[in-house]
Formats: sequence, structure tokens, C-alpha cells
Amino acid sequence: MAKLLLKAEQPLVFERDYRYDNSESAFAMHAFISPTLYLYLECSPDCHYRVEYAFNSCKQEDELRKQLANYSFKGRTIESALQPDFSTFYTNVLRVQQAKHIYSLQA
Repeated sequence: MAKLLLKAEQPLVFERDYRYDNSESAFAMHAFISPTLYLYLECSPDCHYRVEYAFNSCKQEDELRKQLANYSFKGRTIESALQPDFSTFYTNVLRVQQAKHIYSLQA
């Protein structure tokens, strides 16, 4: 749903499926970051999911918050403050991650 809401802006995004690659984290499952939205999904060894998210002047924030609220993770949905700030975190991700995981959403 997030990609559908964001695609009109055609942002440059990082998206990676970690389910079959635990080189960065044994618990990571999926990551998605755009200039305005950060989503990170992980699964603990006892099969409990956790969603970490953050917004940065996101026009679709209200709708995305509603979508997040629709999923019951029993308190394991955590809003994060990215360090040192959202924009720097996003820029750093684009700089260090492999190009094959970076693309522009198309409208």
C-alpha cells in the first residue's frame, strides 16, 4: 500500500528483501525507505514480527498510519527517530547500499 500511495511523487527508494540474505541481520525480513517514509520488518527467533517506521513530512502519513494500525503486532509496531535525522539517514542508506536495491517508483 505504501508504494501505491508514494508512487505519484516518483521518489528514489531503497527496498530490500532480507528473507534469504542474513548478511546484515539474522532477524531482518524487509526494508523500504523513501525520502518521506521508513519501514523495516524483522522477525525474532520465536517468530514474533516487529515493524519499525518513521515519517518525514509525508503527505500520506495519515493514511499510512491507518494502514499500520490495521495490523496487529501486539505492541511491536515502533515509531523510530532516525539518527542523526531522517534526511541524513536516507542519504546514507542510498550511499552505502547496493545499487540493485535502489530504484525510482513510477507513477
